[in-house]
Amino acid sequence: MNANSPKVPPRLSRQAAELLGQLISRADANGIVGVTRTELAKMLKVSVPTIARALRELVEAGELELLVRGGGRGRPSRYRITRLSRETVSQPSGHGGSAPE
Repeated sequence: MNANSPKVPPRLSRQAAELLGQLISRADANGIVGVTRTELAKMLKVSVPTIARALRELVEAGELELLVRGGGRGRPSRYRITRLSRETVSQPSGHGGSAPE
């Protein structure tokens, strides 16, 4: 792996890694994404139970945090992608000094 490659958590299944990529592409600036399992299954061309397993795997690996459980019937769950929210929070906003005049 070269130094510019994105960090991929070790031992994620192929489905979980693909799902994480889809979630990252749909997330807002704070790493929050709301989507139904059915939508994800259609995007990745897999079954809803496969999506459920991959989501559980990502939560257990610390890649996702479940914020709001969807109510079924098209009501999406909301997740925070932890690597994006950490990067957002830890981004330096400057050197802490005042701007030169």
